[in-house]
Amino acid sequence: MKIIRNRPSKPELGASALHQELPPPPPWVVLLVDDEPDVLSVTRLALKNFSYEGRSLHFLEARSAAEARELLATETEEVALALIDVVMESDNAGLELVNHIRNELNNSNTRVIIRTGQPGAAPEREVVDRYDIDDYKDKTELTTTKLYTTVRTALKSYHELVIINDNKSGLEKILEASPDLYRPSSLHSFFEGILTQVIALCNLGKHSYIATVKDGAIVTSTNNEVIIQSAQGRFSEQAPEYSVILQQCTEALLNGTSPEGLPDNIEYISLELGDERFGYICLEHQGNLSETDHHLVQIMVNQCTSALQNINLYQDLNAANR
Repeated sequence: MKIIRNRPSKPELGASALHQELPPPPPWVVLLVDDEPDVLSVTRLALKNFSYEGRSLHFLEARSAAEARELLATETEEVALALIDVVMESDNAGLELVNHIRNELNNSNTRVIIRTGQPGAAPEREVVDRYDIDDYKDKTELTTTKLYTTVRTALKSYHELVIINDNKSGLEKILEASPDLYRPSSLHSFFEGILTQVIALCNLGKHSYIATVKDGAIVTSTNNEVIIQSAQGRFSEQAPEYSVILQQCTEALLNGTSPEGLPDNIEYISLELGDERFGYICLEHQGNLSETDHHLVQIMVNQCTSALQNINLYQDLNAANR
């Protein structure tokens, strides 16, 4: 715990030390399964410049259901959309692949679209009723425009489904963490717990759209005295660029303003009791935080400040700084 008693002077650092460009968002992974090379090539060409939510497409290609299974077994990123032919090494190879995805891999997120050049071999109503698919298309009807619409609709559905699942996981983590917030052994351990829980919330797993966060700090102010209550990662290593960030937050707390000029990859969350702001949580993330991400983090922060109020730790904070 570091106490800053006076207004800090800001070290001179170049813009490159502070302002780091965020990496581009990862592409949507799309699995193409078809035994006709021309179909794979035309699909790639038609979707060459496709973008949804600022993210391009990354294609995985397989010319048989067996090859697709091998790809799925080694792919580390979840497939957002699978376009699957029906008749390949067998008359129902594509449908068996759908069953593998849904029931053997227990993957209910990936949107699955059946494409067939032989609709009579797999009647649409029978396939839709029996298999968990999202659409059924005759290859002859999939013009470039219709393919674009189909893929965009499927990715939108996938995106919304993942957000719902991440919300559920995030709220479960918040509920699990809540009891621990009310049992701190000290003020220091309380803020350590807050920072740990917020960073954990920002790392829900590979499906999460919440950006990966490894580094963070909590800064509080009472009676014109600013304290770094907790720091993790590079914030705790006192690297010059991170010291500048903490000092910007310190200035803001002392002046009753919001931090300005922070790098794009630095997020700050206000800590407030009632109308009074008493601190900031600073986080360094590796991607843009969405509105949903902010909402989950804010719920966690609200739980933390409520715990602080209910167990009278705010009064302890005042006493510790007198």
